[in-house]
Amino acid sequence: MLRFALVVSIALAGCAREESQDHHGDHEHQHEEPQHLHEAAYGGTLIELGEHAAQAELVFDKETGTVTVYLWDSCVSKPARSKQIALNIAFGDDLTIDLEPVVNPLTGETFGDTSKFEAQSDRLKGFEPNKGKLGPIEILGTRFEPTPFELK
Repeated sequence: MLRFALVVSIALAGCAREESQDHHGDHEHQHEEPQHLHEAAYGGTLIELGEHAAQAELVFDKETGTVTVYLWDSCVSKPARSKQIALNIAFGDDLTIDLEPVVNPLTGETFGDTSKFEAQSDRLKGFEPNKGKLGPIEILGTRFEPTPFELK
């Protein structure tokens, strides 16, 4: 019984996409896969990196002109650190910002080993971007080319 419970726990854990199939009589057909959604931990916009390989959460504060990007695993359950010393974000063709790594002694995150990047610019105060590009980003041993996003 313990082995069965362990197998079921492992099968249900994680964040895998599985195809939905119904079995009717002697034939099979596939139904549309349900959307695989995650909630942003800080109320920002999630940007999927690769094919569900990792997530970046973009938090934009137009009052202070601050942009923060949090890097996550594919399920937004664990921070995913990057060795980058800067992270580029572009809002349209005219405004590009370099975000700096945020050091956090409580989590052990350091310059060149962090999951949080941030920048503040007076040019962003009152600015209301609706889309842009983030990256390139190297995270979890994979390089992701600049990824387009739309802010919610």
